[in-house]
Amino acid sequence: MHIPTDAAAKKILDANATGIHKVGEHIVAVTGLSHIVTNDGMLYRIVPRDGAYVAEPWRVLPGAPRRSGLLSDGRLFVSCLGADVVITPKGDMQLATPQNISGTQEQAPPAPPRRK
Repeated sequence: MHIPTDAAAKKILDANATGIHKVGEHIVAVTGLSHIVTNDGMLYRIVPRDGAYVAEPWRVLPGAPRRSGLLSDGRLFVSCLGADVVITPKGDMQLATPQNISGTQEQAPPAPPRRK
């Protein structure tokens, strides 16, 4: 819902929203449903248009979202029934791993100094 101060409330999105987050410069609604044979998830960007707001489909999730939240670097983490994913503010999506969630990458230990 968009509730302006000078007008009536307007429904922006008719979906099962499980979270709303500010991802970069975008407002993103995390939506989806798992019920009997349905297991769908979608991210919508909420954008201003003609003095109001509209929901635009942005990214398809690998299943219904269970939980979502922002990582310390501003990326969106979404745990879905199909897989856990991380989405950048530009919209790049990848499977979540312990390394890309924590922001640390495993590196090989430095090579020992070479002897002459």
